Amino acid sequence: DYARKMKPYADAIRKIDPGAKLALNCTWDGIWGLMKEIHQYQEKEGRYWNVFSKHSYAPHIGGKESFESAYRRANTRLIQVTSETDMDQIERYTWEGVPLLITEFGVWNRAVSGIYSGVYVAVYTLRQLAHPNAWLIGSQEISNNAQPANPQIRPVLRAFKENRDIETDSISTGVMLTQTGKAMRLIHQVTSESNYVWPVIIKNGVKVPGLKDRLEEGLYAMAFRGTRDKDWLVMTNRSEQSQEIDLNLNGVLLNKEFKGQFISSQKAR
Repeated sequence: DYARKMKPYADAIRKIDPGAKLALNCTWDGIWGLMKEIHQYQEKEGRYWNVFSKHSYAPHIGGKESFESAYRRANTRLIQVTSETDMDQIERYTWEGVPLLITEFGVWNRAVSGIYSGVYVAVYTLRQLAHPNAWLIGSQEISNNAQPANPQIRPVLRAFKENRDIETDSISTGVMLTQTGKAMRLIHQVTSESNYVWPVIIKNGVKVPGLKDRLEEGLYAMAFRGTRDKDWLVMTNRSEQSQEIDLNLNGVLLNKEFKGQFISSQKAR
């Protein structure tokens, strides 16, 4: 019924923009009830959408939990919802090679809303980009994670009370980024200035605790071919341990100068 009701809107969009990318956003991570019904419509009536999209808040639960519990949950679920197995499930209810569009993702769990949230969104983006059919991986939370450092409310209220126009763009507020905002800025800079990704193999990396006493890989990295004057290597660490690394390219130790940017915190929460 949902797919049938959405079709007139899709037809109207295509009439104006024949090349529009359309998705039926009808699932979260691993929740396939409605998705199965959408697939049945697709098999019977054909599909008018050409992109798959979902919301992804894998560490979310309906109540409160400790940092330790949320940390374990997030470590395991992050890997699960960005895995080849998860992509196979998506293609099972869509089609092979379906373009992947993610518009909402994050921890949505207050217990891990600090530095871990920033590392989580970085790893999530990188792991999804490892899938060849990844199209756009973006977050709707920009407004929550990049806010005015000095809101400058008084000039705006004064203009309102005096019933006069004001050019708000001329008011300097500065920008305050949360840890998640800082991570997103770094990742978006890299993806905006690159056009190809190389896989990175990590040996002897640190482990982090997961669900059911599992140990998950705590490090993840991806290399990018830059479109300007440099290439990029993005490394993430979800553990509390710092780790020294040796970089090898095709088995040869890289002995070159690297310029780095990073986010870190002394507090996990």
